[in-house]
Amino acid sequence: MNRFSNAYPSNKEVYMMRIKKSLLLLLLLFTFLLPLQAKQENKSIFIASKQLPFVLHVQTKNDKQMEIRFIPTDMLLPIRCQNEPSTLKQLNLLEDIACARNSVEAFFSLPTCDNTLYLHLDRLAKDLKVPYQNVDFYNLKDITSYFSKLLKKMNIKFLLRYNSYVDSDLSLSNYYHYYKLFKGKKIKLTYFYVNQIQLDDLTLPMEATFQPLKHK
Repeated sequence: MNRFSNAYPSNKEVYMMRIKKSLLLLLLLFTFLLPLQAKQENKSIFIASKQLPFVLHVQTKNDKQMEIRFIPTDMLLPIRCQNEPSTLKQLNLLEDIACARNSVEAFFSLPTCDNTLYLHLDRLAKDLKVPYQNVDFYNLKDITSYFSKLLKKMNIKFLLRYNSYVDSDLSLSNYYHYYKLFKGKKIKLTYFYVNQIQLDDLTLPMEATFQPLKHK
C-alpha cells in the first residue's frame, strides 16, 4: 500500500490545480468584458503593465458589484518610494508595483488592495499574435474589443503557461477565489476615471476623487 496515496495529488488533480491557477489570467481579460459571471467576496487587486497607459485598482464590493478605477501612468503623483513627485511610468512597475500601489492608495484614499498582479502584455500579445500598438487604451470600447480578441485566441496551451504572462503575489486560495468569478451570479462592473488637466508637459489630477465612466 502506498502511504502517500492520500497525501500526494494524482496527475488529474495536479492538472486541475494548474488550470485553476491559470484562470487568473482570464480574470484580467474578463475585467473588460460584460456581462461577467461571478460570485464574490470582498476582495481587491492592483493590476499594472508596462504596456498599458494606466494601472487598475479593482475592488469587489459584494457578490453583485465590482468597481474598477483607472489611474493614468503619466499623471504626476506623490510617489511613496521617492522623495519628490513623479509619474508611475517612471517606475519599474514589475519591481516597484508595491510602491505604485501604495502611492495610488495613499493619494486617492483607496482601501489597500489584498493582492497585486503584473501583466506581461507584450509577451501575451506576441504569442497570441494580437498586436496592441494601435489600440486606443483610453477608449473603453477599444479596450473591451482588444481583450475580447485576446480571449478568443486563448487556449489551454497558453493557460498552462500563465506564469510567463503574469507575476502576482496571490496564494492558491486567492487563485481559487478568482476562479469562482466564472460561476454564480452576474456581477455589475462600474468603471471610474480621474479628472485631469494638462499643464505644459505635465498631466495633473484636478482632484483626488474618481468619476464614474459609463459603459456604452
